Amino acid sequence: MESRRLGWRLVELTCTSVGQILRPGWVVPEHPRLSPAEEGRFPHVQRRTIESFIATLATHSQVSLATEHEQEELFERVRDYLATRQETGHGEFDRPLTTIALRSVVSLEDKP
Repeated sequence: MESRRLGWRLVELTCTSVGQILRPGWVVPEHPRLSPAEEGRFPHVQRRTIESFIATLATHSQVSLATEHEQEELFERVRDYLATRQETGHGEFDRPLTTIALRSVVSLEDKP
């Protein structure tokens, strides 16, 4: 539960005028030749320090497209927040990630 609160707080802190890093769910468009989409979720982690976490944030389009001033403010907010957290403030920590894969099979036959 603590990790979930940390994640949602980071979503709030990383918003820019360009948008949020967290995206809403993706969908496969309906088409007569596509089967219903199947979803797979694959949890994993990345080892990070505060600085490597901020370097990762800098690669996200919502951050890289923001003004330099806005980027610096965002990095300062995130750095300050992570430094005060017991689980992230000292050395390396695990950044939880979930890869979501959507799959739909194309039929070679026309459906009526």
